[in-house]
Amino acid sequence: MRNIFYRKPLPELSDYVHWLSIAGFRGFKQIPEEGVFKSIGLCGANMGLKREAIADCPIAELYRRSRKGYLFEQVLAYCARRKGFDIYEVRGSRAPIVWHIMHEQSLTRGKGFWREFWIHYDRVASYWRLKRLGANVSFTAYFIACIVALRRKTLPQLLATIYAWIVRI
Repeated sequence: MRNIFYRKPLPELSDYVHWLSIAGFRGFKQIPEEGVFKSIGLCGANMGLKREAIADCPIAELYRRSRKGYLFEQVLAYCARRKGFDIYEVRGSRAPIVWHIMHEQSLTRGKGFWREFWIHYDRVASYWRLKRLGANVSFTAYFIACIVALRRKTLPQLLATIYAWIVRI
C-alpha cells in the first residue's frame, strides 16, 4: 500500500502492520506470511480478545444503524488498544489450525447495489465511530479518503457516504 497521508495509522497503531487510519479507513503495509506481529486486522471466528479489554466498548451503540457490521472487529481491537492491550496476529506454522464450514451467503460476500451500499456505509461511518471513542482522526484525511473511494462503484458508495454524513452513527 502506498504511503499517502490519509492512510497514516492512528498514533496508537503506528507500529502495527494492519491498522485503522487517521481517516477511519483500514490500512496496512506488507503483511508477513510467517510469524507473530502486531495487527488490528482481526476478523470473525479466528480472533479472541480478553474480556477486560473490550467489556465497556459501546459496540452495539456504535453499530446500531449498521446492516453488515463491517469492521466491527477492528473497532473492538481499537478499544482494547486504547486500554493498553496489544493485539497480535499469528501466521504460518505458529498459527493454530482453524476449520471453517463455508456458507454460500454471508454478511460480506455477495454482489449488488445494497451490498456495496452497506459495506461502504460501515467503512465511511468508522470515522464517526472512532471519533466518538476519542481517536485522533482527521476530518481532512477522512474527506479526501471518501472522495478517493468514489472512483469505483460510485453510485452506491456516494449514496452510502451521504447517508453516513447525515446520520453520523
